[in-house]
Amino acid sequence: MKCGLSMYSLLAPVRAGQLDLLGFLDYAAQTGFEGVELLDMFWTDEVGQVPEVKGRCAALGLKLPVYSISTNFFRPDAMARDAELAALKHGVGVASQLGAPLLRVFSGDLLPGYSFEQGFAWVVDCLAAGAEFASQSGITLVLENHGQIAGRSDQVRAIIEAVGSPALRSNLDTGNFLLVGEDPLQAARSLADLVALVHLKDFTRAGPDEGDSHTGTWTAICTRAPSSARVLLICRQSMRSWRNRAIKAGCHWSTRAISSPCRTPCRAARRRCGRCFSRE
Repeated sequence: MKCGLSMYSLLAPVRAGQLDLLGFLDYAAQTGFEGVELLDMFWTDEVGQVPEVKGRCAALGLKLPVYSISTNFFRPDAMARDAELAALKHGVGVASQLGAPLLRVFSGDLLPGYSFEQGFAWVVDCLAAGAEFASQSGITLVLENHGQIAGRSDQVRAIIEAVGSPALRSNLDTGNFLLVGEDPLQAARSLADLVALVHLKDFTRAGPDEGDSHTGTWTAICTRAPSSARVLLICRQSMRSWRNRAIKAGCHWSTRAISSPCRTPCRAARRRCGRCFSRE
């Protein structure tokens, strides 16, 4: 398994102007991580920065296993869905330039007045077209369990199987399963054969009767993911501390540490996660 540090983990210093893209890469290497995840939200000059980032990664020996974009295919208007598909295709191009084999995508979320079945059809059609396009560049789309269309493991599997392309796999996010009331370990069992990317997300206590996430659960999840899967660690404690815990859980190297807790309790688990990723 391979993983890296996500730039989203350092959102606060980035927004405060204390850290830019190249500074993030330097920080990731200095902290001991072997790879990074970049998101489209962080470009300020994409055309100029893509070659700079690629060069700095090469100089630092950093890998870039995944590039992440935030698509939303639950769009009643066909032109809006076409725009989302165009954004996906652009993301494929950026991932290819960066040398990232995976492109993280979202399905979208329900809108009032429209049925799940309508949205499911829109998502499948768009991801089928996207997967066909991505396969031509050797890129695999990874669908994150996120929202109400692809929040549960059975929904993720249904979408991937309906698309029917090896260029669409699962991005298994352990924390997001709790938001829809599904046990992450059971979800990992259900999706094990489809997983290409894993987000390991920790939770801290929101009340005295609640527990924290445990390395034992991580170990069980990691052993169910294919050995080729990339693993991202999402947590709120120090990066070195969680890097060591991830190694103990069976990851070769770890990822995505969050420095500040979010204030919003996760709905199903009534816990606070390291950072709410619903707005990625």
